[in-house]
Amino acid sequence: MAKIEPRYVFRGDAVGAAGRLLRNARGEAVNQIVPVLAASSLPVIGGISEAKAENCTIPMPEGEKPFLCVDSAITSAKSEPEGLHSDHITTVNVDVKNVRILDRVTMDTVKATLVSTHPPAEKVARIVPEAAEMTGLKLDGHELAVTFDLKVYKRCPTKETLVEHYANTAAFRAKSAWRVSADSPKKLRPPEFKGVIIATIVSSIKWVDKPLEGVEICGNVIRWPEVGTIYLGELLICQKSRRLTMFRMELGGNMEVQRQAVTKGRKSKKVAGAARAEDRNQGGEVVIGETQTNGTTIP
Repeated sequence: MAKIEPRYVFRGDAVGAAGRLLRNARGEAVNQIVPVLAASSLPVIGGISEAKAENCTIPMPEGEKPFLCVDSAITSAKSEPEGLHSDHITTVNVDVKNVRILDRVTMDTVKATLVSTHPPAEKVARIVPEAAEMTGLKLDGHELAVTFDLKVYKRCPTKETLVEHYANTAAFRAKSAWRVSADSPKKLRPPEFKGVIIATIVSSIKWVDKPLEGVEICGNVIRWPEVGTIYLGELLICQKSRRLTMFRMELGGNMEVQRQAVTKGRKSKKVAGAARAEDRNQGGEVVIGETQTNGTTIP
């Protein structure tokens, strides 16, 4: 076998916003990719990648309202190599302002920072969410307060240390088993899906004032009948990488029709409640504020 010279392979990615539409405003099937806004990505040698997008409007096919509007999205990915025998650090940032999804979902700010530190003597990088913020999240004008708790993921920067902490800390299991997708605190290991622990940095989601009728909050998930399902602060933890998605929404089949139904009064609300089966089908997905990082020494 040919001799392979040792080197460090960097990886760091950040996305301001992205999405895909599978149905237009009339509920008809489409396949429209929403271009990624403000994408930063590092090459294997590391370096600096920065991106910015401003005043972006993505139309909704056959609809009166734009599908997605973002006033500003700024991302960056930066490496700090100190030589093969020193720590390798990768930092990825995302900062998104004034998001509107069909004027039904709005957010003032979405921010996140993910940092990977890989000491040369260790097999995997230590990856932690350094910062996370979401303000002004509203559903049809009803505001939600989202609280993030990063402490456990800073204390457990690898998959192995998180699994150990979960097994050895009954108090965490009792209070926060749901944050690593566990359905019972009696189980001493969080579930894995093809080697991935699906976790969340969210600790609570609460209505600021009057709740929106019909909306259900379960952990970091917001279920909005006929409109879609929202996932906040998703953290995918693998052996050698972590990916943090601040906002992900699975769209209902016909958001625009449902929006009109909600705003026309009681009679239209009754019609919305009796929506056709095809209106409840998947209408696409949208992501706001995503970061990912890992890295390894080879061979």
